[in-house]
Amino acid sequence: MAGRSDGRQDGAMSPPLILCGVADDESADDVLAVGRRLAQLAACEVRYAHVAGWPIPPAGAYGPFPGVNGPVASTGPADLERLVDLALEGGAALLTRAGVEPEEMLLALGDPAEALDQLAGEHDAGLVVVGTRGRGAVGGALLGSVSRALARRGSRPLLITRSRWSAPPGSPVLCGADPDEPQARSVIAAAATLAGRLDRPLLLAAVLGGRPDATAVGAGGPPTPPVEEAEVEAALTRLDGLKTELEVPRTEVVALQGAPAAELDRLAAERGAELLVVGYRGGGALRTVLTGSVSLELARGEGCPVVVVGPEVR
Repeated sequence: MAGRSDGRQDGAMSPPLILCGVADDESADDVLAVGRRLAQLAACEVRYAHVAGWPIPPAGAYGPFPGVNGPVASTGPADLERLVDLALEGGAALLTRAGVEPEEMLLALGDPAEALDQLAGEHDAGLVVVGTRGRGAVGGALLGSVSRALARRGSRPLLITRSRWSAPPGSPVLCGADPDEPQARSVIAAAATLAGRLDRPLLLAAVLGGRPDATAVGAGGPPTPPVEEAEVEAALTRLDGLKTELEVPRTEVVALQGAPAAELDRLAAERGAELLVVGYRGGGALRTVLTGSVSLELARGEGCPVVVVGPEVR
């Protein structure tokens, strides 16, 4: 691993709000724990949102509907209003059981991804936090359509919890970036902002020589051919240029060789990283993050949370 460092200090920042999307599943505890930890570190406010689906059963249908026993005679305005109230009350009850105070709650109806992105805009959130439904290959689907939609179209960086995580003091925010990808600038800028707000150093990493397909990830893949020293130096120089352009303080720049997910997870564990920041799509080694084998490899881990910077994040 090759690298360079910069020990400059960052100035004080006024952090915006953190928005946590709390679903009624096993990921809720992780989302709540990560949201509270980051809000404490950043000295900022946090809001916990539950988005319920539109409760519109067919006329004469039987439940189960939240709080409704027996048939629903019609779906007229009064009946729909009752079902909407019950759905929102169910969300409030879920958040209350989790220890969320009333002033910290946000409740909405509709598509979860759209609702969370809209709430993030309305409350000027700097980060949206969601969880995974479970562990293993199925859990690695990253909340399915909700997380993919937020990563693809969301206007804020998206944090996906992988497990409860408590990094040691002074641990870095790790950013995996392809210096040749146009999105690299926005990914590094988002990572630098998070590092500044959490008062953490930034560790920039370019993964060279790896292939983001199933054969390149895991013990059964073919060996990765070595990367020439000139290519390593060129990657470090390009990352240094982006760091200088963005005026990113307290930064170390490294180049890794191998499969992107495995190398980033290894470095995150080795350094005790607070967060691992990646882009959603790109033209280089990380272009399949959250869509192919790299995403599954990152999601299945038990390490630090993954922050995804989508193409709509500015």
